[in-house]
Amino acid sequence: MQWYAEVNTDNELEKEIEKFKWLGEQEVLSEAEVMQKISEAEYLFSKENAALTLQ
Repeated sequence: MQWYAEVNTDNELEKEIEKFKWLGEQEVLSEAEVMQKISEAEYLFSKENAALTLQ
C-alpha cells in the first residue's frame, strides 16, 4: 500500500487528492500525512503546469 502513497503526476490532480483521502479513510495514512501528500501533489502539479506554460 505504501507505493500508492506516492504522488503520480501522470494522473489528474483531483484523482490524486481523492486517492490520498481514501488512503486516510483506510487508515493507511494519518490525517497529517494526507494533508502533506495533498500539498505535495498540488505543488508538483503547479510546477508541472508552469513548465508546460514556458514551452
